[in-house]
Order: sequence, then C-alpha cells, then structure tokens
Amino acid sequence: MEESSQSLSCLDKSRVLSEQEFIETIKQCSFLNVVVTMIFQNEKLLLTYRELGKPQGGHWELPGGKVKKGETDEDAIIREVKEELDISAKKLSHLTDIYYCYDERLTVRLAIWNIKYYEGEIKNREAQCLRWVELAELPILPLTRANRVAIAKGLEQYHEKEMCNE
Repeated sequence: MEESSQSLSCLDKSRVLSEQEFIETIKQCSFLNVVVTMIFQNEKLLLTYRELGKPQGGHWELPGGKVKKGETDEDAIIREVKEELDISAKKLSHLTDIYYCYDERLTVRLAIWNIKYYEGEIKNREAQCLRWVELAELPILPLTRANRVAIAKGLEQYHEKEMCNE
C-alpha cells in the first residue's frame, strides 16, 4: 500500500494519527467518537478493566465511552461517569484529544478529560473491575493501545495545567 500526504488510509498497524491524517482516514474507515476521563486520588489514577470477550478484553482503560448523536463531549463524559461510576462530575476540564487508527477498518477519536471534583462515592455500576493505579505501574500494566497513548498525552497536559495553576 502506497502512502501519500494527499490520501491516507488506515495502515496495517495501529498508530496515532495527526489531526489531518485523521480527517483523511475517517473518509475510508469506521469512526468512533469517544470520551474518557482521568480521575486522580492520592496520586493514583482510576482505571477500568475491559471484560474478556470484548475487543482488547483483558486490558485496562480510562473510564468513559462513546459520544451519542447530538451530545457534546462534556455532556457525554458527565453521562458516562454517572452510568459507570455513579458520580456527578462538578469540576472538569478538557485536556486534549488523540486520534488513533486501530487497523484499516477503525479510527477512534479520544477526547481526554480530567474530573477534578465530583459528588458521590465511586462505585462499579457496570460489572467491570475498577482499580486505583500508581503512575509508576502504568508502563507495565496491560492497557488498551489507544489508552496507552491517551494516558501519556493526558498526563502531559494534566501536569502542564497543574503547573500553571500553582
């Protein structure tokens, strides 16, 4: 398969896409618009476990899910954490987006959010495991491919914003 800057298709390997590559590839691939959140507590990050039998089952990922038609990213992340974790997000901020191509059939846009304050106690409402993870554990933890990239980029943006707020 020949690659040109004018017309890119999803390649045979998973990879992160630039925004321009993303625009070109969604014309040829299935597309998912997804929101995820980084929630920290005592220097740990909350992750959820994908059940075996699902795509990339047996891997950890950030809480979140698909954006519904007509829904904003903010509305979607508020809905998702209520459904999955039984919390009401009160102070949240958008960190960044990544565009990830899984294969020649699927491209995902992950909008990464940080929920700084929420009401309620985090509960497992969707029968998936929840885990607070030390940041030092992340490199050795089995994460979904897109979430590995999303967490790295999200942490970078989170630390930049935290430094600006000090």
